[in-house]
Amino acid sequence: QPPPITNYHPSIILLHALICGVAAKAKMRICNGLTGEAAEVDESELKWRKPIDLVRQHARERWCVAADDLIMLTSGGGMLGPNSGAEDLGQGQDIFLFPKSCVEAEAEVVADRLDPDSPSLASVGIGGEELDDVVGQRCEDVIDPAFEAFRSNIAEARKRIAESRPVAALAVRAEEKLAVQRLAARAVLDNLTRHRATCSRSMALLVQKHGRVQEKFDENLQKVEAAMAALESVALHPALRTAGRNSLADVVPRDRILRFTGGLQGERAQLAQRLEKLQRQDAQLAGVCEQVCDKVSQLL
Repeated sequence: QPPPITNYHPSIILLHALICGVAAKAKMRICNGLTGEAAEVDESELKWRKPIDLVRQHARERWCVAADDLIMLTSGGGMLGPNSGAEDLGQGQDIFLFPKSCVEAEAEVVADRLDPDSPSLASVGIGGEELDDVVGQRCEDVIDPAFEAFRSNIAEARKRIAESRPVAALAVRAEEKLAVQRLAARAVLDNLTRHRATCSRSMALLVQKHGRVQEKFDENLQKVEAAMAALESVALHPALRTAGRNSLADVVPRDRILRFTGGLQGERAQLAQRLEKLQRQDAQLAGVCEQVCDKVSQLL
């Protein structure tokens, strides 16, 4: 049996306390990005369950959101998928869920009303006091009129404070929800930035590949023209010559070859037009993404 932790060097004791503190705080939060509500989940549950199954369960039981109506993002803006494991999330990371039906352009999102009279706020704040903390008596037991007036003012002040507690608790809860919503917006911004970078790289690779294909096509076309010219210089055997057939080029289906190469050139022009259109659309999307990123950054 190892000796008690108190018998070790103070630095080891401090390191042990830090490790225990980190382990105690190893909580994963499942957050609703629209409402700002969050639920803490012990990361030990991820040992036998996939993160996506855990998020789906909380989304269904807490927010009544179906599994096929979920968009799930991690703190760094990554997508949470069926193959995502606990090692992909990291320690103490948040997962933000968004209902697909609420983020569509034509969807109408109804905001929750902040009600200071909500029963859930009754237990928040400092509780009332029945007995006097100064003299240990109730107000009605005080005989001195001057002191009784003083005590009445204290009672009135306490009453006003008690009335303001739900509003203060509501402000605290609203601030907590707002903090979650800001983190969710940051995750959306990071996800958008990732997709924009991926799209830009894909577009650049597509343009490079298109250029290489066109260069290869030009080379092959030049080879066809050179081959046809070489065939024209080769005369047929006198026994094989007929009217209109004097060289080897007259034997090959020249018209079919020219029609084929002409068709390829037409498709080449159409492909170039489609690529230009795609580049214009990509530039427009890039501009929209920059505008969205600027607006979200201002909110954060």
